[in-house]
Amino acid sequence: MNRKETLHSELAESRETLLTAIDTLAADEWDRPTSNPAWTAREILVHVTQAGTGLLGRMRRFLEGSSALPPGFDLNVWNTRQVAKQRNAEVATLVASLTDSRRDTLTFLDELTDEQLDIRGWHASGQEMSLTEMFEIMAWHESAHARDMLTARTGAGGRIQNPEYRIQRREMGSSS
Repeated sequence: MNRKETLHSELAESRETLLTAIDTLAADEWDRPTSNPAWTAREILVHVTQAGTGLLGRMRRFLEGSSALPPGFDLNVWNTRQVAKQRNAEVATLVASLTDSRRDTLTFLDELTDEQLDIRGWHASGQEMSLTEMFEIMAWHESAHARDMLTARTGAGGRIQNPEYRIQRREMGSSS
């Protein structure tokens, strides 16, 4: 399997995990707390929806050579503001947005050459990484937040101790 096929597979698997979590939650569970102390299940879905579009925009800037972050950029502040804008969005609307952004992401991936997958730029966390790593982060991000959303089922935030919600540098070497 080549790199693009591997990335397609990882993105498909993470999307299936996310859609399964979405289908699992009942209407009355969307506004319950989760293991993420800052967000309800609905707010996590808003975040994931917006992150897909944001990551795609960042990846396009990698190709343009303009992915530098503005001075003082804080990803956590950005995420909080973006979620606040759509805090009450309907789940169906968010799922439709996820579908559109994934289509755009896969089109972008398919148009890349193998050499372009190695182009490096700046993730919004301030970490430098390749386009390949950005796609891997996208897949990991969806799966991680799908698990977080499911903790709303207990009604008490899942009682799961959750790490800080800041993207931490991952080693993306041979174990990916």
